[in-house]
Amino acid sequence: QTEVVDGRKVGFVLTPAFVQMLQDADLLGAVLTPIQVHERLSKLCAPPDDDDAPVDRLCYAEFLDAVTMVSMSRDPDPFMAPKVRLDRLVERLVLNLKNHWMRNKSGDAKG
Repeated sequence: QTEVVDGRKVGFVLTPAFVQMLQDADLLGAVLTPIQVHERLSKLCAPPDDDDAPVDRLCYAEFLDAVTMVSMSRDPDPFMAPKVRLDRLVERLVLNLKNHWMRNKSGDAKG
């Protein structure tokens, strides 16, 4: 989604959509649940000095922080480089979302 801030168009991702994306990609489960993701995102997005600011959206930098947080939480091996964990998550995310969309597309054609 986008909105205009100070005359500039700013894009953001709603946190429920981010969690749904992780669920669609089968990246949530016993190690990292949707509730845990929501809790961590609320801490990540909460501005320290503005109680009225929305915490239900991620700007680009927060989105990158959230993806990194998920990769570190899903694979907490301290001996594996963070880059490797992040690469694995992004690869799995892309492949699983592609498969999810293909299943839903073929399911829509049948129904």
